[in-house]
Amino acid sequence: MTKYVIDGNALIVPGGERSVYIDSSILESNEGKSIDTIIFEEGIEAICTFRGDLQDEWAKGIKTVVFPNSLVSIMGYAFIGYTALEKLELPQNLKTIGRRAFKGCISLRSIVFPKSLITMEDECFSGCTSLEKADLPESLTTLGKYAFSQCSSLKTVQLPQHLMVIEDGVFNECRSLSQIDIPDEVISIRDFAFSSTGIHTLVLPSSLQTIEGSAFGVVPELQVSIPCNAPVYTSRAFFKMDDLPCYRVFDPNQTSNTGNKRPFGKIDATGSVQCPRCNSNNVSQRNVHKLFSFVKALACLLFFPAILLGFIGKNRIEYTCHDCGQSWYKKPGKLSIETLGEWFMYL
Repeated sequence: MTKYVIDGNALIVPGGERSVYIDSSILESNEGKSIDTIIFEEGIEAICTFRGDLQDEWAKGIKTVVFPNSLVSIMGYAFIGYTALEKLELPQNLKTIGRRAFKGCISLRSIVFPKSLITMEDECFSGCTSLEKADLPESLTTLGKYAFSQCSSLKTVQLPQHLMVIEDGVFNECRSLSQIDIPDEVISIRDFAFSSTGIHTLVLPSSLQTIEGSAFGVVPELQVSIPCNAPVYTSRAFFKMDDLPCYRVFDPNQTSNTGNKRPFGKIDATGSVQCPRCNSNNVSQRNVHKLFSFVKALACLLFFPAILLGFIGKNRIEYTCHDCGQSWYKKPGKLSIETLGEWFMYL
């Protein structure tokens, strides 16, 4: 069993064991005196889950934790609810931060992450409402679900370039977060990842394959730049927005964003038709064959005027983009007796 040393207001955890934990029974030997600092000595490799029945009382007074460079793992729940903890300087060899390790540390304002960090598990910093910045190291490959959820003061985040998955709810309810760069290797943004944030603009990488349900839910001001090879997503990914968000389409092979707001079959300044998906002008058009109109009209024989409408709509124009394969039909002009058939065919 670990033998603690109390020096004034500091609790010193000796480095005689590779794995240690803080036991609330130490409070009894301190005769009720407050402790605001914990110092872990060199040699300790893992800090385990807190043990004891007085965790809440114990945690409230701790303002400073000093870690040894030998530390490799901070395990789940180790410092949950340390409400007075103001800053963290994590050691240079740390590889893992466990589930809910620092959840609810409401006074925590700054964290220095080491370049060695590989894994941050679920909810590890959830509810740290004073945290303003999170510069995650390039070594990080796993960022757990809801890792920074409800960090309402979080304004700046730097994600590692080799991160491939942005997990469920990672930044859910980070309402002060107004901008973030999505790394070029991300392939999936999962449920509620950026829900209820303050993000205004976002450029999605060409590597992205899927955006899952409510990933950007309740982000009313969001404008998104989408690559030509648009990722798979449903309307739920942008839940409670006005229809779909305003977006721009860009060519991932070019360095500049050349897109436009979401028109369907935009006519550019030269009179050429632009593809609504990739903005290419490599677009051909053809008139829908008269027979097509007639066949569609026959399907509506029970509605006699449909035959007439089918013939009137015989000149509906179909566009095809030869760069991305997108096909669409020319939207008819203002509704009138002359365009009634075109509208019938268009719809």
